[in-house]
Amino acid sequence: MSRSRKGYKSPRLLKNPKRQRYYLLTIGLTILPGMFVGSMIAKYLAHFLDTTGLFSPEELDDYED
Repeated sequence: MSRSRKGYKSPRLLKNPKRQRYYLLTIGLTILPGMFVGSMIAKYLAHFLDTTGLFSPEELDDYED
């Protein structure tokens, strides 16, 4: 019982895949909004922590001699 190799091609015979025309633009349009949204979330979270007093840098002076 042998397995059929229908459609099998050597890797040397395969063609290179086509590149998208504007692949750098698509990468930029997906990464840049994510970075912007992440930075806005971090900014608002830092402001929230500062105003509520959950994290205040003044309390970190305990380690000084």
